Amino acid sequence: MLIRFIKDFWIGVRAIGESFILILEHWLWIYFLFPIAFSAGIYFGGEYLFEELKGINIQSEIQNLRYETNLTDIRFEGFPTDSEEMKLLLVAIQIILVVVSLKLSKYIILIMMAPVMTILSTKTEYILTGNLYPFNFNQFVNDLYRGVNFALRNLFRQVLIIVGWYLITMVFPYLDDFTFPFIFCVGAFYYGASLMDYTNERRRMSMEESISFIRRHSGIAVAIGMFFSALFFVKYIGIIIAPVVCIIAATFAIHKKVDLAKNEHAVKKEKKTKKTPEPVEEVEEDDWD
Repeated sequence: MLIRFIKDFWIGVRAIGESFILILEHWLWIYFLFPIAFSAGIYFGGEYLFEELKGINIQSEIQNLRYETNLTDIRFEGFPTDSEEMKLLLVAIQIILVVVSLKLSKYIILIMMAPVMTILSTKTEYILTGNLYPFNFNQFVNDLYRGVNFALRNLFRQVLIIVGWYLITMVFPYLDDFTFPFIFCVGAFYYGASLMDYTNERRRMSMEESISFIRRHSGIAVAIGMFFSALFFVKYIGIIIAPVVCIIAATFAIHKKVDLAKNEHAVKKEKKTKKTPEPVEEVEEDDWD
């Protein structure tokens, strides 16, 4: 399992490098205009929200509502409002608000860019294989719905894991030194998973089948997700590059694993492009079953 992870991680890293070549050779840089147009504003809005929420003292705000007076007689199975459990709950709420606002900017970009990434992933597959997918409005709407649904699912799970980790560090403070790498890796996997699902959808995989495939090849998801997440540390530039480069890389990496040219759901057409990379040797035939 570790060997597979390392091999898949390396495929993901190579796919990121190859995505820049595809962008230059096939004029895909024009897609950078879309994140420039609306993602920057969303990102900075999310950053502002994060700073605002981070500064809120939830316990103080609750006290301003005089909850001690209003809720004194309320008991929830031995869970009084002035108990240590209530204080822990308030801390957990603040952690959830901060984590959600911090992660929300990236997921908003994934959601808002869903129409563009659907088109760009399809375009990348055509460049690599010659596969065509005739436009169907209903299918396009379904693809968008699935992309948004998948991103929201990943956001929810990521928040739960991170909140759980923060609560654990409150009990075992020595683990706090591992908080940043843990959160970074968890986020990387879920960002990469969201990007990989666009290609899996065209393979007509259900969400459960797609999730199973992504878990088997978590190295690809982590590699691409790490690059996606790391780019957000580069202000102004990262937000423009991340969605475009990483959706191309995700499509490229899956092609190297399963050979998308064999997708029976695509319309075949002879490629009229420059030399493109071939799939790696370990093509997984069983993934088409």
